[in-house]
Amino acid sequence: MIDMLVTWRKGTIGALLTILLSLPILVHAASRDQYGRYHALVIGNDDYAHLAKLDTAVSDAIATAGLLRSKYGFDVTLLLNATQSQTLNFIDWLKGELTDKDRLLIYYAGHGKQDPETGSCHWLPVDAKPKIGATWIASDNLSLQLRTMAARHVMVVADSCYSGTSAQAAKVPPKSAAAREEWLRNIAKKRSRTAMVSGALKPMHDTVKGGHSVFAKAFLDVLGDNGGILDGQTLFQQMLGKVPPNARRTLRYSDIGQAEQAGGDFLFVPRGLARIAEKKPVEKPVEKPVVASADAGKTPPVASADTSQMELAFWNSVKDSHE
Repeated sequence: MIDMLVTWRKGTIGALLTILLSLPILVHAASRDQYGRYHALVIGNDDYAHLAKLDTAVSDAIATAGLLRSKYGFDVTLLLNATQSQTLNFIDWLKGELTDKDRLLIYYAGHGKQDPETGSCHWLPVDAKPKIGATWIASDNLSLQLRTMAARHVMVVADSCYSGTSAQAAKVPPKSAAAREEWLRNIAKKRSRTAMVSGALKPMHDTVKGGHSVFAKAFLDVLGDNGGILDGQTLFQQMLGKVPPNARRTLRYSDIGQAEQAGGDFLFVPRGLARIAEKKPVEKPVEKPVVASADAGKTPPVASADTSQMELAFWNSVKDSHE
């Protein structure tokens, strides 16, 4: 349930909303320890001090945070218009907090910059200066941070560029139920470090599809429609079908270089599966207020009982396993 609802209308934002969106906002939800704790650091930067301002990064981040929290039970930290120090401090804090039972998703929407000579990519916080690299965030350095994190699965989702990603052959999940269960069991046990990126230097605004970027709209649609256990590769393949051909050419999902991938993949598990497992009402946790766009809290139906029970049996068998 979304505790505070903010309607995003360009040109009609009051003084209070302006103050809220100028500061980093923290959103916390109850962790699902029995299924592996899910965490997300969601960053949306629009209000740049030294670069062109963007239109959709903040609204994309708010909608993403709301969906991850409400449908998938993530413990979310939402940073809006974040500086370099704020961003790096939270990444460093997560590195010290997470364990092998944790899964972490880092979502970034904002300006990016690619070095034409080295191909290295950087995220640009709101205080970044165009010609001073010390004010940027190098994705190569972020990859090294992810390498030493204890979290079992880490996925970077960037509506921007990211170093060390390239097109790769899809890992097609098995079609039969028994084979898919074994395949999911295998990747759930293994460490993963993956990145899904738009490959752009700024989010591409799509006025036809609700004010989100093309990349964010596809990401939100696929996760919103999902009703079962969804692996990262399948998420990516479904997103490809929802973006225009020109955007499809730059989308990437691959292992992160320098980050010690071990054959696993990120798994998205709707909260509905947890409800079936408990067979009793889920207690409402004590939560901090959530700032979300008007449609961020919509939660589509979960999978049918038969599908959910099958995937639940799988998830229970791997939830506490160690490779």
